[in-house]
Amino acid sequence: VSILVRTLGSTPCGKSNNSENQSCSAINCVPISFTTSPDPKICSGNQTILGISNINTDKYSVSWNGALAAADTSYSLIPLTTGTYHVSVLDSNQLACPAKTYGFNVTVIPTPIASAGPDKIICRGTETSLNGSGLGNYNWSPSAGLSDTALDAIVANPDTSSIYFLTVDNEGCVDKDTVVVTVKPNPQPLIAAGSLSVCKGDSLTLDAGTGYVSYSWIS
Repeated sequence: VSILVRTLGSTPCGKSNNSENQSCSAINCVPISFTTSPDPKICSGNQTILGISNINTDKYSVSWNGALAAADTSYSLIPLTTGTYHVSVLDSNQLACPAKTYGFNVTVIPTPIASAGPDKIICRGTETSLNGSGLGNYNWSPSAGLSDTALDAIVANPDTSSIYFLTVDNEGCVDKDTVVVTVKPNPQPLIAAGSLSVCKGDSLTLDAGTGYVSYSWIS
């Protein structure tokens, strides 16, 4: 096929001349085709690899986000936010033909930061509150001694000292934390007084023993 053009500047058809008619041959471009990896969903801070395959030419050049990567058909990145990342493939046998571009939609899901709160100390038979935090769904375990396992704020009254695990799940992105609830035995003082019989006006010494934080006597 031949076409007649009048050039106004430099042209691949030959010398440039504003008054010269030139003859060019039309290029029959074979469209580039390739297969792409699925658009990824990743947790923030994680790496993902984008890839292409089954390119329908033996010679090609690849650009990832505008940067030439020769024939590199994969691209590794740690994206900070959700966005589109482009790959362009140019047929080296058809340099005058357009490249094919594809945009990968990369979704970045925030990874939660789980906190089960500070460790607690309670007396046996009493309870304490546990307050979790973090973006996502909650799961406390083990369930023994807990008022609930799926809320952020719960009540714990275990019979013995226990370690509780909090898992926060945000669309598959998970973080964990632990909290220790220490159960102290209730004091059982034994009062020693020797003889409990005294004469009027005499004194008697009562001894509840050592090892307690405070004492309160009542009659």
